Amino acid sequence: MHVRVMCWAMVLVMASALAWGAGATASAGAEGKAAGPAVQQAKLKVNGTVSEVPVRVVEGTPMVAVRAAMTAMDAKATVAVAATGPEIMLRRPQAIVRFAAGAKQMVVDGQTVALATPAIVRQGSTFVPGAVLQAAFPELDVALTYDAASGTAFLTYKAKPPKVKPAAVVLGSGPAPPPAVTPAANAGAACAAGSGDKGVPTQEFGKAGAKVEILALLPITHGCHVRTEAELKKAYQAHPNDIHLTIVDLFGPEASKYLPKVGGWGRAVVSINGKTTFQYNGRTVSIEKPEGGTYQVTDIGPIIEGEIAAKK
Repeated sequence: MHVRVMCWAMVLVMASALAWGAGATASAGAEGKAAGPAVQQAKLKVNGTVSEVPVRVVEGTPMVAVRAAMTAMDAKATVAVAATGPEIMLRRPQAIVRFAAGAKQMVVDGQTVALATPAIVRQGSTFVPGAVLQAAFPELDVALTYDAASGTAFLTYKAKPPKVKPAAVVLGSGPAPPPAVTPAANAGAACAAGSGDKGVPTQEFGKAGAKVEILALLPITHGCHVRTEAELKKAYQAHPNDIHLTIVDLFGPEASKYLPKVGGWGRAVVSINGKTTFQYNGRTVSIEKPEGGTYQVTDIGPIIEGEIAAKK
């Protein structure tokens, strides 16, 4: 009798050990099956070199630990978690990206962009798809791919070919027409990379002391707000003697010099005679943030015309 009981006990112990071992083996290659889609671990190579940056694969999509990946690509990049909520902010001179784990969108330089694969949190780290890195590094060609056969993810990046900068503008050049601007069809909806870290030169038209003083801080480095830029230059062309127009690249070296004049925080903004908010056509219009958000590009011309008329 005692021998039989001991034998059954040994069988149960061995069965439990085998079950635990099988579970441990399964969990080593995948995470979170019960909570949602399968999440697997993988190796990573960055520009061909083996990297220690953690990787997770969600239904075939590779994702990297954002803080480690950002540091690997740019030691000066910062990753901050909001003190009052789940939002994470990636800050670089070239772009500011905000997102939250599980969200199907991110905000890039104030503009909302869809995310096909949301960020996830595993073991205290936030993992993001390649789209987030592409947004944070607009001056680079960034790709994050996965080879299932080898269980390896590949993060590659290289500098994009530089775009030709606009010709330098001679200050106080009078009524000479400003350089032509050809807006992209979707310029208000997306921000392509522009001229990298250095920004573009500050542009100035007319003379200080004119009836209408316009200061525009726009993210020209990223090719954004080109329609706003074009509308401002169009207004100057129509009234060269009445307007002093200064256009500053929000990500350029001179931005810090002008930011205090528009409130001291970095966002796209147009100040006309010291104001950014106007009453026009029965509504309140604030000329700041994304085109088509708090203002329509077609609002700019009539508002400037109104300011000129008020000075006569």
